[in-house]
Formats: sequence, C-alpha cells, structure tokens
Amino acid sequence: MKILSILLLLLPQIALATGHSNYRFHLLSIEDGLSSGYITDLHQDQTGFIWIATSNGLNRYDGQNFKVYRNEPDNPDSLSHSSINDITETKDGILWIATSDGLNRFDPKTNQIKRFFNDGHHRVFKLALTIDGILWAGTREMGLIRFNTKTFEKSYFQHNPNKPGSLSHNTIHSLYVDNDNRLWVGTINGLNQFDPDTQRVNHFFHRKNDSKSLYKNRVNAMFKSSDSRFFVGTDGALQEMDISSGLFTTVYFNKDHSNLKQYNIRFINEDNQGNLWVGTSSSGLWMFQKKDRQWKNFRRNNRQYSLVEDSLLSFLQDRSNVLWLGTTNGGISQLFPEYKAFDSITAIDGNPNTIGGNYIHHIIEDHQGILWMTINGFGLSCLNPKTGHVQHFSKDNKKSSQLAQSIPFRLLEDHKHNIWIGTWGNGLFCYQRETGNFIHYQHDKNNPYSISSNVIYELVLDHTNTLWIGTWGGGLNRYNFETQRFEHFKHDPTNPDSICDNRIVHIYEDSSYSLWICPTGVGIERFDRSTNRFVHLSNINKTNKLLMRLSIHKCYEDSSKRFWLGSVTNGLILFNRKTEQIKLYTKKEGICNDQIMDILEDKQGHLWVSTNNGLSCFNPKTETFRNFDAHDGLTSPKFSIRAALKSRRQKFYLAGNKGITSFYPENIRHNPYITPVVLTDFKLFNQTVPVSDHSPLKRSITYMDHLVLTHEQSVFSFAFAALNYISPQKNRYAYHMSGVDKDWVFVNSSKAFATYTKLPYGSYTFQVKASNNDDIW
Repeated sequence: MKILSILLLLLPQIALATGHSNYRFHLLSIEDGLSSGYITDLHQDQTGFIWIATSNGLNRYDGQNFKVYRNEPDNPDSLSHSSINDITETKDGILWIATSDGLNRFDPKTNQIKRFFNDGHHRVFKLALTIDGILWAGTREMGLIRFNTKTFEKSYFQHNPNKPGSLSHNTIHSLYVDNDNRLWVGTINGLNQFDPDTQRVNHFFHRKNDSKSLYKNRVNAMFKSSDSRFFVGTDGALQEMDISSGLFTTVYFNKDHSNLKQYNIRFINEDNQGNLWVGTSSSGLWMFQKKDRQWKNFRRNNRQYSLVEDSLLSFLQDRSNVLWLGTTNGGISQLFPEYKAFDSITAIDGNPNTIGGNYIHHIIEDHQGILWMTINGFGLSCLNPKTGHVQHFSKDNKKSSQLAQSIPFRLLEDHKHNIWIGTWGNGLFCYQRETGNFIHYQHDKNNPYSISSNVIYELVLDHTNTLWIGTWGGGLNRYNFETQRFEHFKHDPTNPDSICDNRIVHIYEDSSYSLWICPTGVGIERFDRSTNRFVHLSNINKTNKLLMRLSIHKCYEDSSKRFWLGSVTNGLILFNRKTEQIKLYTKKEGICNDQIMDILEDKQGHLWVSTNNGLSCFNPKTETFRNFDAHDGLTSPKFSIRAALKSRRQKFYLAGNKGITSFYPENIRHNPYITPVVLTDFKLFNQTVPVSDHSPLKRSITYMDHLVLTHEQSVFSFAFAALNYISPQKNRYAYHMSGVDKDWVFVNSSKAFATYTKLPYGSYTFQVKASNNDDIW
C-alpha cells in the first residue's frame, strides 16, 4: 500500500496592547454566518478561536467562517441544548458550555462532547472557575452547583428559608470570582458573598430608604477593576461596593444627579487600558475613560459604524485588542483598536448643524482655517473644524439659490479672500465676502471677453495672482482682475503651438512657476506665458507615446522636486520634466487602484494617493505601497477628483461620495499583532473529513502535526485561517508543499485553502503562513 505522510508547520502568536479613541463599530450578524443575533457570551480559547454563545447554537469563528454546534435530537454526542448561556475554559483547553439543559464538556481537539445533568431541570445560566480549578455553575432554579472537572463530582448549594446562611435565592443571574478567590453570586433576590473554603454566605439586599444598600435585588453583573474597585450592576443602577463595610454607592453616568435615569446593567468589564465598559439593556454602552475620568455613551443611530443596537449582553477583549459586544438581537458590534485614526465628516438627515450632503466634489481651506466644500445637489457648506459651526449656501438662501440650483464643482480663494466657484454647466460664481453677494459669470457668444464655456473643470491662482480657468470644451481661460475680462486659449488645427484639446481637466503651477496643462486624452503640456505658446511632449519614445494618449487628473511636485502624475487608467506616474521619461506604478506594483484622484505628501515624504477604490500610501524610497479601504475606517473608498486637502495644521481631508475622511498621517499606524495561523478544515474529494477512529483524522486538523493518507485518497485540501480579527478580510496567506510547490503560493482571505491531487508516494511538509490586515507576516 502506498502511503502519503504530510507534516504541518504553523507560526506562533504575539499579543501587543493598544487603546481606543476613534470609535467605529463593525458588525457581525446572521448575514455573516452567525447562527443567532442573541449573543449571551463571548470567549477566546487558548488557540485563538472566538467562541460565541447564542440562543441557537455554539459558534466557533476564525475571522472568515463560522462553525456551528447545536443539539441534534438523535445524537447523544451533540450538545444537550442549542440555547447556550455561558462559556469558560479550563487550563487543559477544555471548554465548558452552560446550556438551557445542563452542562457540557467540549474538547476542541477531538470535537467530543460529554453531557452532565441534562435532565430538563438544570437550566445552567452562568459559570465561574475558582483558583483550585473547581467549576461553579449558577442555575435558574437549582441554585449553585460545585463541579469537579476531573472527577465529575457535584454538590449543590441552595436557598433554604430555614437556614439563614444559605443562598438568598435559587435563580442565579451572575457569578464572579475575585482575586481573593471569593465567589460572588448574584441572584434575583440579592447579592451573595460565598467563601468556597468555609461555605459561608454573606447576604446583601436592597433596603427601602437606604441609599447605601443594594439599589435593587436583581443582580446581573459584578466586576473588580484593576484599581481594586468592586462594581455591582442591578436592574436599575451601577454601584460601587465597599467590601469591608458592605456599603454601596451609586455610580452616576451623568453629572446631573437630580435627573437620575434607571440603567439595567447587563455586564461590567475592563479593557487593558483600564477603561471600564458597562453594557445596559436599553441605554447602550457606557465607557469610563481612565485618562479623562469621564463617562462616554454609545448608542445606536443612523450614522455609519454606530453600535448595532442599544440592548447589550456580553463583552470580550481578544488578544489583538478587538472589543466584542454581544447584543440581544443584532449580533455582535466589534470595536477595533485605534491603529487607523481616520475620522469622518458626514451629513446627518434633518440635522442643520452638519454639512449639507455627503457627495462632495471639492474641498478647500480658506485663510481663516474654514473648510469650504461643494456638495452635489445642495450647494456649499462651510465648516469651522475648531468649533464645529456650519454655514450653508443652499437653495433656501436667496443670494445663493442660483448657485445651489446648478452643480457646484470647483472652489478657490483668491488673493482678496473672495471665493470662486466653478459649476458644471452654469458658469463661474464669485462670492464677495464684504457684501455677501455672488457675482455670476457666464459664456456670452456676443461678448468675446466672457468666459469661453459654462462647464468649469479647474480653477488655479498662480504666483502672480492670475486666475486660470480650465473649461470643458472652451479651452483655457485667463482672467484679468482689473479689466474683469477673460482671455481664451483654444485649440487651433492650423497652429501647432496651440493647446491640443479644448477639454481642460487640470492646471498646475510647479516650484519653477511652469504652468502645466492637462487636456483630456492627450497627456500633459506646458504653457509658456511669455509667448502664449503651448509646449507639447516631444513624441520621441514609447513612454511619451503612451503618456500622450492618457488623461491626467493630477500633477504634483513633491518636496524632493519629483513630479508625479495621476492618470485615469494607468495609475501613478513619475515624470521627468527634462527627459520626459516616465515610470508607471499600477495595481501590479501594489497601488490599490489605477484611477488616481489626488496626491498629497506628508512630513515623511510619503505620498498619499486617493483613488476610485481606496487610499494608498506610497514610499518613494522603497517604492512600496500600503493600502486602505472601508475596513480600515475610510468614510468611503471612492474619492472625488482632486478633492484632497492638506490643511495648515497638516491634517488631511479627502472628500468622496459618502462624506469626508480626515486624519493626521502620523497617526495612521500598523497593527503590530503577529497573527497565529491554524488549519481549520481538511477535505477529501471536496468533503470535510470528520474526526473518528476510522478517519485519517484522529483529532481536529487544527491540532494535528502529521497525517497519513493512502494512494486512494488522492484529492485533498487544507483550509486555513489567520486568527487576527482586525479587518480579517485583509489577512493574506502563503502556503507551500515541499516537493510540489516551487515557490510560496500567495492568496487572499477569500481563497484561504490549498488543494492537491495525485501526489506520488512519499513524505511531504505542508507549510502555511499569514499576515494580518496590515501585511505584517
């Protein structure tokens, strides 16, 4: 018999810490594969998988796929019930699952399940482990159960009305073990402090007219913070308890204590920065920020990336510092660490204190630091970034109604601080700051000094304070502020020194005061202002011939005097102004999209290139790209043409079809988490192989280090996953089978599997490695 032996090599994990301040919640829902939107508990196991307790099964999540375990009525080796209430893990990697019908022991290595007290009477709601490894199970009607996970022996602690030292009630809502190994038991009738060694119970109840007692007797959560403060959450309030005195102090989320609202607390927890997180049943999520000592509330709203709903049940911070928030109906809201400090400026329907719309054509900063933006279907909005004050020029304003009824496209502030607005089809407007009036300039066929076209594509003020206007169909215009006349430069077939095309998409003045003109479809040319001649490309080599066929949306001279061009179809182009040689950087070289919208340079000399599908950061020295999309926090990956702004404070603003993305480049950091990578599935002839005595898999493929196959098992595949949960769609993989693959095979997250067919007899080593969302391998 021919036997194939396959060895597997996996990479380790490293966890690093960070904080949260840019609060953008990401959703995991039934549409993503969750078996239910009701999330009672969240747990990350020793391997790195996320286990999710729901009302309809136990879910294992690897960042790509969900594997669901449920009760199967005819299978005694399945879970005892599909309604999962809590999860905990012992040091040996065994998961203990609390269900609505008993306790389950689940071994992820073998997928074996063993049931305990699933007699229909034990609705296990909460689990806790004490230092000695004893498992404590809180039930809905059977009180507290002490369970030995090695011998499977159990003993009960229940309420006895004739025994003052017994539990205060048999229905338990919460369990917590503090760092002194005291077990705290929250019931529907008071809080119990239980000493596992002496089995003594201290009771704490609500007392009428006593503000220092428990706020209400239904206790849903307990937690001791890193600074040794003990918190208790009830149906009504969050309280801090002084354990030595047994006195309670109500914690107010709002400064106005007189306007006290009841908050039904569902969980209390702490992140690794010492921030306290409190989930409520209807008032959303509260965070006490350790740095500024203030409470912050997160609620569901109609804005993108808000909390999915206001009713919360469970909390987890994983090893990559993602916060997981389980809800009662909407699934899971995830909060990623602040590696990508992208902010957004967007319109909110019905709120006049926000910008007038989200489809933004252009944005500029005036001399006062005010942001002006042209908004499709609305007009203009002006935003003061410091105060948040917004001013609108819309159809409702008599002075701006004519402007707003057109399509405002380009903006410019002149040397007198007036604002010029070029429209698509309705000419040119000038907003006079002193009077608040708009002057309207339109093409007049009977006036040779009027603007040559009503479609304005570009506005530029050069170093002499001359206004240059690029039109669509009317060529180049030069405006004289003194005579208020427009001088036209159009294509003349009989004049080789005229402009090549009358459709002007871009004008740019470089540091040597050369004026570069970009007509559509003919590349780039230079305008000689002393002779009024247009200097065309020399057409002496293949690269020039390519450039002469391209539409250039953007010219940009960086701090090293390199000259860059942004094309519509051929990516980023480095252009040598002396030799006219070009070098292309396309998707093949790593840029996220070949349609370039704008270019900015940061303090480090990196170029930030906005495109039609994402944002790229380009290092000219290493010629490498780092790409960003909506998963990283961009308001939208689709940006507008030449609508990127670097403010005086070095903040970048990138406008697009869903608002504005703003950020400081120095605050955009890599995710440093080195992700573990695991095998998640093994298939023969495209069918998942189960773990059994008659299978090649004696344990789960995740925990196998070798595999033996016969020659008949000739078509097989491995599935794998990087257990990085920050934008896992951007994880990448490389795999290699020794003796088969010449080089590493690179794939993205949608193709995280490897298939092999009819390998000859022998021993092989299969290796797989992975990067996180920031391409850190």
